[in-house]
Amino acid sequence: MVIGFVNAGLLNLVQSIGIIFGANIGTTVTAQIISFKLSGLALPAITIGLIVMFLKKPLAKGWGETIFGFGLLFFGMSIMSHELKLLGIFPTFIKFFQTFDCTPVAGSMPIGPIIGAIGIGALLTVVIQSSSASMGIVLALAGGGLINFYTAVPLILGTNIGTTITAVLASAAANRHAKQAALAHSLFNISGAVAMIILFYVPWGENSIPIFLYFVNYTTLGDVFAAIPQNLVRHIAMAHTFFNVFNVLLLLPCVGLIARMCMFFIPIKDESKVKIQHLEPHLLDTPSIALEQAVQSIRYMVKEAWSMVDGVIGENFLKLNITEEEIEDYTDRENKVDELQHDITEYLVQITRRELTEPQSALVPLLMHCTNDAERIADHTANIISLTQRLAEKEKKLTDEGRQEVNQLWELLADQARNVAKALDGTDSKKVDHALKDEKKINRLVDDFEEAHINRLRQGKCNAVAGIVFIEMLAELEKIGDHLSNIAERAPEIQKHYISLN
Repeated sequence: MVIGFVNAGLLNLVQSIGIIFGANIGTTVTAQIISFKLSGLALPAITIGLIVMFLKKPLAKGWGETIFGFGLLFFGMSIMSHELKLLGIFPTFIKFFQTFDCTPVAGSMPIGPIIGAIGIGALLTVVIQSSSASMGIVLALAGGGLINFYTAVPLILGTNIGTTITAVLASAAANRHAKQAALAHSLFNISGAVAMIILFYVPWGENSIPIFLYFVNYTTLGDVFAAIPQNLVRHIAMAHTFFNVFNVLLLLPCVGLIARMCMFFIPIKDESKVKIQHLEPHLLDTPSIALEQAVQSIRYMVKEAWSMVDGVIGENFLKLNITEEEIEDYTDRENKVDELQHDITEYLVQITRRELTEPQSALVPLLMHCTNDAERIADHTANIISLTQRLAEKEKKLTDEGRQEVNQLWELLADQARNVAKALDGTDSKKVDHALKDEKKINRLVDDFEEAHINRLRQGKCNAVAGIVFIEMLAELEKIGDHLSNIAERAPEIQKHYISLN
């Protein structure tokens, strides 16, 4: 999610590092929960959760899924621990774990097995893509008597390094800011593991136990270094938490340095060339934010479509001049709007495949309709270009009255477009009201201007060719106002889901 936020421009590098620090501590809660002997509550929790899940109320259903999930977690852990105990009687299995046994030899932990245990922990996490699941396996191995405390801690370091692969893979197709965030995650976890390896060789106490392991044993109930280790699983969970807390405290003053290192290794020479991907795929698993990103993309689409219409009216139609280069530029911009319509629609379809609330499900078709209206506004650019060319080819001009009337409608449409864009970027209902009032004025003025134009034709003040173009131009402007009005009418429902991501 953090990679998605950075790639979508919602977080900068320093902010993402702060969240990564917190996430590393937060993920240790899973091991803490597992380490408590709650397997007896597993089946009751599964039963209760399953019953509550079938209730109609969303809140009750959510609690049911939570209880059911915890029940499955503890039930699975109890099964895995039991099976690993059975595997522990096989000589081959025992010999494998002895190859990376980190029990001190001649007063210090052997460096070879430490590196091996870290490598196995990292590889395990890379394969299953979850440090929490890897920690569950480490706890099960300890519970089955296959590893001791000295071996479990290096395995924990490995799981913390291996979990960075998730961010690295997520950033593969992302912009360089996101790649910098993924690198920050890797640097943070690797540097913490290196610091911990150093502490393995700092003895403490009468038995010269590594200082970190001594601290964990001192703060946790039971003696894990006794002939028969006491409360081993709890000690491992506490070591996991203390390691991550220690790592954050150690590196928190160095956030700026970490950020600069990431910028050095993954430099950005031209900030303007960094592509911000508003429709970020990694945000789809958070539908509320994904929907907000879709709304912001529609807002951009509305502004771009109106910018095209605004330009072609002011710079071309009223001046009766348009070049081939300008036509080509408008065509390219319209193609980009069409692509954006396709991308937003596809993104909304992807959102519907996630688990949505009823209001979120109802919002998706509204956003699709808004996307279509925004695209049609851009389509009117080509129609206005055609009208401009017809007048220019015939060397005809609108009357002064006609130009003033087009100008008046143009100004109203500009105000309507501004209000619609602002309505999609907040919760101000007044912007919606203003946009709808502008549309009513436009419809009324179009009727008035058509009648005035007919009078000018009767009086011979207007050329027939220019008159036809003028009537068609009024129709184009009215249709643009209708599309903006359609979006404005849907805006109140969209505003209910507004999330400020600034």
